[in-house]
Amino acid sequence: YVKDQDDGDLYGQGISSFGGTWHVIAATTPDRGPSLKIVKRPVKRKSMSIVVNGQGQTLYALGGESLAKLKCISAACLKTWPAMRLPSASTPVSVGRGVPGRASVLTRVKAKLYQVMLDDHPLYTYSGDTGSSARGDGISSYGGTWHVIIARSLMRRTAGR
Repeated sequence: YVKDQDDGDLYGQGISSFGGTWHVIAATTPDRGPSLKIVKRPVKRKSMSIVVNGQGQTLYALGGESLAKLKCISAACLKTWPAMRLPSASTPVSVGRGVPGRASVLTRVKAKLYQVMLDDHPLYTYSGDTGSSARGDGISSYGGTWHVIIARSLMRRTAGR
């Protein structure tokens, strides 16, 4: 628009002329989907290489929970331990070097959400974490013990716990 002088000017937005109304179109970079990566972080005062999501939030798995045996199914559990969500079952998940396991998607029909899994273990964040904390490690609730995902076999870390 001729009256826009700076990059932030939007004077042409909403002007009616030439038989229509003019609108600003924002260019965006397509979302590549969520990501999993390894970072060094203190867990119970010990530096560990753990899995975090693209926002840097610590990720957890519930011991003894698997695709075949879901434990965190109540609204209360999913409020305390929010699922690592995807917008759709076909959204790709970027998996960084060193992340243990294979990423896949769990479709939770009742909860109406798609959740990221590693080796058939659903992934969660913890509502009690702030910033880069990992306060949820070792909490026993909802039929098992919650553990951070460390840079070694997920199956060994969560089996039977």
